[in-house]
Amino acid sequence: MINLLEIWKPLLPQWVLDNVLDQLIMPHLTTEVNNWNPLTDTVPIHYWIHPWIPLLNRRLHTVIFPVIQEKLGAALTNWHPSDRSAKLMLKPWKDALPDGSFVAFLLAHIVPKLQLCMQSLVINPHQQHLDAWNWVMDWSDILSVGNLTLILDKYFFPRWLQTLAMWLNHNPDYNQVTEWYSGWKRMLSDELLAQPTIK
Repeated sequence: MINLLEIWKPLLPQWVLDNVLDQLIMPHLTTEVNNWNPLTDTVPIHYWIHPWIPLLNRRLHTVIFPVIQEKLGAALTNWHPSDRSAKLMLKPWKDALPDGSFVAFLLAHIVPKLQLCMQSLVINPHQQHLDAWNWVMDWSDILSVGNLTLILDKYFFPRWLQTLAMWLNHNPDYNQVTEWYSGWKRMLSDELLAQPTIK
């Protein structure tokens, strides 16, 4: 159907094309999106919505995308960052949704869970488990550096600095301290290391 409309688009008067899109295509897509369940449907919705973006861009942004975001948000209610499926589900929407809309979605549904995850990280120089750290940092290609920095500033660095201070107050092996410090520093990207609050 998309190919047919693309072929006919240059030949049709705009009002005819608008009528086809508004009266035939949009009602059908709206019904399908309303029936879509992100937790049970096996075909990701972006497979069948994204091809329509060139023809329906404005219409999708005002009618379809808000419903998709609402359903995705509801599906993430019980999500935990250890489950990578959320990232796989959201990544295709990073460039499809307006920037402000996608960022607002992340701030509402992803960032709070990443904050709790980072807060749960136990910082132990003698036996460090990095699962929670890795789950949060896995989002670094979707979250802005600024948002990731805020998570680290509030939920990681205060406890990391407290652990370092306690360790330094107990006559440590300074080679171990240096190795520990360098190990954490290596886990931060150049973009994060360039942030004033992380330097």
